Amino acid sequence: MMIKKKSPAQIVLLSIIAAFLILSEIAAVFFPSTITPTERLDYAARDAAMRLRGTQAVDERIVIVAIDDFSLNYENNTWPWSRAYLAEIVQTLNQAGAEIIGLDVFLFEEDPEGDAILADAFVQSPKSVNLVQLFVDHQGVNTLKLPRPEYENVFDSLGITEIQLDDDAVARSIRAYKYDKVSQKNYFNWAIEVARLSQNASPISQFSSTNLKLSNEEIPLHGTHFLVNFRGPAEAYPIYSAAQVVLGDYPAENFKDKIVLIGATSVTLQDVYPTPFSSQIRTSGVEIVANTVDSLLNQNYLRVVPPWVNLLAILLAAFLSHLITRTSRPGLAISLMFASIFSYGAIYYFFFSQSGLYLPFMAPETMFFLGVIMPTLEQALAQEAEKRRVRNLFSRFISPEMVEQLISTQDISSLNKRSNITILFSDIRGFTT
Repeated sequence: MMIKKKSPAQIVLLSIIAAFLILSEIAAVFFPSTITPTERLDYAARDAAMRLRGTQAVDERIVIVAIDDFSLNYENNTWPWSRAYLAEIVQTLNQAGAEIIGLDVFLFEEDPEGDAILADAFVQSPKSVNLVQLFVDHQGVNTLKLPRPEYENVFDSLGITEIQLDDDAVARSIRAYKYDKVSQKNYFNWAIEVARLSQNASPISQFSSTNLKLSNEEIPLHGTHFLVNFRGPAEAYPIYSAAQVVLGDYPAENFKDKIVLIGATSVTLQDVYPTPFSSQIRTSGVEIVANTVDSLLNQNYLRVVPPWVNLLAILLAAFLSHLITRTSRPGLAISLMFASIFSYGAIYYFFFSQSGLYLPFMAPETMFFLGVIMPTLEQALAQEAEKRRVRNLFSRFISPEMVEQLISTQDISSLNKRSNITILFSDIRGFTT
């Protein structure tokens, strides 16, 4: 007799787990607005990989002029600032020899005394970028806001500013472009426009929901969003206080031939976001733009594998889990499971750190874990039930020691075999009398 080592229930369990994970991946494709549990955990895995990689060197061409707390409190210079004061900042940067000036401030409202002054300052800039705002309300009405007429033909480019927050409220990407139905024109993110001007590239004409072409370089998109390869946490780039720029506290070489991004860093202006590096110490929107420009200029792109790779990873994990559960030793199965989990984690990190490629993480890892734990647990319970049945059956006919031998060998023939033995007969004095 052989004690049962495997049960068909193992195959059923593996199939159920694999089917659940595959259906989750399919749901993510057809219902992108619905966040599955594995997607949410994938976000955490991506953030962990980025933190494990650590801070990287930033592009020295990019600097930030900050609308910070010091600038807002300096001589009661409350927000919003006059256009004339913004013009002082721009003029100082022009005199310092800035290559590109990007202004992360809306110029929609009228400033009769300052608009002409600021427009003239930007005319003197070698290259400049400002913002538009494009949105669709709940009734489907398309609204496009442009800078005041005084700035018409002043800026070299205009762009949208949209930082994408994922379902867990962490900023990992920016909206690459948006279509205006009225003007029938696409507006690209101002970070992309800054990078384009830096490369002296022509306006973008080739793009889709998966990529766009900039200077003959194909830039990957993830559903019209560009994944930002953050170089580090907040304050990774050189930051100079706007008020101190006007005061002349910084040497001109700090801005010479630089890409200067002017934007808010003060938390009071509510333009700060959690990023993969930290959800507590938030990063300003202008710093996220700096990271985006850096990624574009240095081709440090992040990519997500297509959905079919997720399905393939789940099936491979299910197959390996099946092989692992073929062993009759639960301890060995658990050890092999953890070895598989850690090995795949190392492979995941290798592809991210070397090529910026995000493999599926939680779905195959979950398949490894549940695909081994559940069948192994079922197998252990089935074996224990079988042992109890054998004990109850044979303990009425043979000694407990022989029952345990039967259970350990799993072979009833081990109790029925020919052996060579030696018998010693000895009379004990007085025993028989």
